[in-house]
Amino acid sequence: MKEVLSGMKNIEIVEPMVTIKSTLKDDSRKNLELLAENILKA
Repeated sequence: MKEVLSGMKNIEIVEPMVTIKSTLKDDSRKNLELLAENILKA
């Protein structure tokens, strides 16, 4: 998805990249919280 979006105009990719394949695990939850904080800062 990152590859598809990076070709678009006026798109800012915000890290960290989060991968969810099934149920939300604790480490994924922490990355989602960090991503949310980074989105608010962007």
